[in-house]
Amino acid sequence: MSEFERTAKSNKCVLVALATSKANPFYEKLGYVSTASYYKKYLE
Repeated sequence: MSEFERTAKSNKCVLVALATSKANPFYEKLGYVSTASYYKKYLE
């Protein structure tokens, strides 16, 4: 993740957004903040 973030910054990226449900503690330890919940519904 550190290398990814360095590369993103060097390419003028100012925001990283991702969706996860099982890795929250991992990303929180890296300084990421949960800002939303995603909902889905399969239409079968």
